[in-house]
Order: sequence, then structure tokens, then C-alpha cells
Amino acid sequence: MTQSGGKPAFADSRAARVIALLLIVAGIAVIAWHHRDDILPPQEEAAAANPQLFACIGERTAQVDGMLTDGVINDGQAADFRARAIQFCEQQFPPEN
Repeated sequence: MTQSGGKPAFADSRAARVIALLLIVAGIAVIAWHHRDDILPPQEEAAAANPQLFACIGERTAQVDGMLTDGVINDGQAADFRARAIQFCEQQFPPEN
């Protein structure tokens, strides 16, 4: 679609597409912000639901952080150990759904 004089209409321009994309992203951001507690529940609520699980995770990750601080393990190993610690604690104290 062109305007008189052969110039393309604004709706067909690259700027219009960028503006439309920004509006879509802004809309998704507003919806995500509005439902943030549904997407990622607050830590306090999750800890209240299963305090033993979160105590276990806190204790185990503190041990991993101590090993990392002492130089016993590197960052990659620490990430693996944290993941294993969480799995271990979830097996010991299954999350309540």
C-alpha cells in the first residue's frame, strides 16, 4: 500500500513493525507482572508449605558455598552440587503440591 507520490504508508514501514513488537512485549510484561506470584510463588509461602525441605536446601547449599569459598570446588562443580543437593532434599522431604 502506498500513499500518493509512491511513498510507502507508515503502517508498512519498519518503524511501525518495531512499534508493534514493542507493544506486544509490553503487553506480555504487564501480564507477567500481574501474575508474578502465580509464576514464581513468594519464597515465604513455599517455605511455610514445607519448612523441612527449605531447611534442608538451605543447609546443603550453605555447605556447597563453604566448599566453594574454601577453594575445594570450582564454580561448575558448585552448580552441580547445588542441583544434587536440591534433588536430595526433595527426595527426603517431597514438595507438597
